[in-house]
Amino acid sequence: MCWQVGGFPREKKGGDKGVDGWFNYLAAGGKIETGVISVKAGDNVNPNMVRNLGRVMERDKHSFGLFVMKGMPTKGMRDEAASQPIIETEFGRFPALQFVTLAELFQGLKPKLPPLISPVKKASRVETRKSHQPGAQGGLFN
Repeated sequence: MCWQVGGFPREKKGGDKGVDGWFNYLAAGGKIETGVISVKAGDNVNPNMVRNLGRVMERDKHSFGLFVMKGMPTKGMRDEAASQPIIETEFGRFPALQFVTLAELFQGLKPKLPPLISPVKKASRVETRKSHQPGAQGGLFN
């Protein structure tokens, strides 16, 4: 599910302390920051689980958290998420803690977040062959 919301799953299983994945996003000044993802596959979700995600966000200093779940959030869960701030960015305003349901994902809807950044950045190639260094082939045209 983490892939479906633009994030990446944790590599280790078990003992996740409510963290199933993470995502990178573009923050102020071109800085890259991370958000946290919690996935609940069962039918028994409650406001305490949302509160726990808020605590994880605070503990690990994440501005954003995504709560991915099977069904619609209850009023208590929505109230708990609403207690988190609205994050102001140069890309707009975003709720710090958001819900994403499986139905929304199947419809192609994504959470409202700043631009997401891949953690797998390809480094630019550094040419080391002598024949490919600047000016090395200038003698061929004389």
